[in-house]
Amino acid sequence: MLIHSFRTTFRHARRDAGYVLLNAGGLAVGLAACLVILMYVRTERSVDRFHENADRIVRVWSETTLGETPNYGSNSAHPLADLARERFPEVVAATRTMGTGTTLVASDQAKSYESDILFVEPSFHRIFDFDVQGNTPDAALCAPFSMVVTPSFASRFFGNADPVGQTLTMNFWGADYEFTVTGVVSPPGSKTRFTFSALASYATYEYVSSTAWTSLNPDTWFLLGSGVDWRALESRLQAAVTDVVGDGDDVWYAYFMQPLSDVHLGGLGLLVPPEGNPDTLRMFSGIAILILLIACANYMNLATARGAERGREVGVRKVFGAGLWQVRLHFLVEAAAMTLMAMLAAALLVELAVGEINRVAGTTLIDGSWMSGSMVLWILGIRGQMTYLADKDLGFEKENVMFIPVRSNSDRERLEEMAVQLSNVPGVVSAAVASNVPREITQGHGVRVIDERNDQGTIRRVLSATPEFEETLGLRMAAGTWFRKDRPADRKDRY
Repeated sequence: MLIHSFRTTFRHARRDAGYVLLNAGGLAVGLAACLVILMYVRTERSVDRFHENADRIVRVWSETTLGETPNYGSNSAHPLADLARERFPEVVAATRTMGTGTTLVASDQAKSYESDILFVEPSFHRIFDFDVQGNTPDAALCAPFSMVVTPSFASRFFGNADPVGQTLTMNFWGADYEFTVTGVVSPPGSKTRFTFSALASYATYEYVSSTAWTSLNPDTWFLLGSGVDWRALESRLQAAVTDVVGDGDDVWYAYFMQPLSDVHLGGLGLLVPPEGNPDTLRMFSGIAILILLIACANYMNLATARGAERGREVGVRKVFGAGLWQVRLHFLVEAAAMTLMAMLAAALLVELAVGEINRVAGTTLIDGSWMSGSMVLWILGIRGQMTYLADKDLGFEKENVMFIPVRSNSDRERLEEMAVQLSNVPGVVSAAVASNVPREITQGHGVRVIDERNDQGTIRRVLSATPEFEETLGLRMAAGTWFRKDRPADRKDRY
């Protein structure tokens, strides 16, 4: 009976191919769209969950107070990790990580600017699961001016040669340093917040720069023992810092902790926003469910519309002796077959589209090699979301604007002269000099308002720019006026 129902179902499908294509095709598109969205949500929720001890890892955050206004960031003082190692046995391992910024890297075969190199300690590999080949982490990242590289980094600078034992020259703080490659590290996947092409020993930073309590630069991570309450440790850690540093007069740093599972999506209450956007994930999850409900409702409506035609079929079956359970079984088999075809078609759509979706979304939704199908994006309904993000008003002009990074010290001394020369180039409307692009402001400065209110001040991220910056980026003042060269109060030699 079951085999007969399958045969009858496929005969109906061949005879009424238009209906099958419309009904199963609509369900397939809905399933594919729902699947892709849920895959994105799953990927976002799995960031850094693959580490074996993910539930025992915390990051230290700092509260920096200048006057009465607190500011929050993931940077902490350099000696904090050492303090935790010395005073708290429940801290199984502590490590510091810090980006190197954009630096010039050179070998005998290649030279390029790299911006994804991290300073890390050997304990980084006790906490996070990134494998080092060719050497143990303690040996590979212990000495100053040693580093481990990813396979892609090694191939760029050394070709097919074994990278271990090779040397690289890197420029930090205006000086060139020679690094020795001591190992190869597995590249980070898409499901981690850490993005790096190479890891340099943190001992290098300690060798060439200040590591005082007043210097807040690295991210500090703890691996806690099983069952340790990070909230209880948080207050004890702060007491230990106060015991070492004191209360301070003008600037005070308070520390608190955040579980690794909350770093990407959880934020830290209302104090610190998450790195990802949980509201977007909730919205996408709702959209996925809505798309699936619409697809199912559409499927049922089309099936119901054929009820009159199928009624004659049911009558004939009963005349030939079919029982009620046999009729029900036939329709259940038919619905299952239609759903199976829709699922297979949905899987094919996802397979064809996922490469392009990864490119547009800026993240890997599925690991592996997939075919690309850019036109499927229109069918999946993702295009409208990405168009909104691309067209959103950022508050400055982003079209027809070119940003030229200047990394040479000699060039930095004549930036304004270079801007004047560029403004005279045909086709260039205006040129300006700024410390960075608007969305990547890294300089933090203490700011106080000088008036009778006795303002205590705050710490704010500041972008330094020339007067032409307003016109070049099409900025709009919310209040007041932009500074000008011909206004005495705006001249830098006044202060």
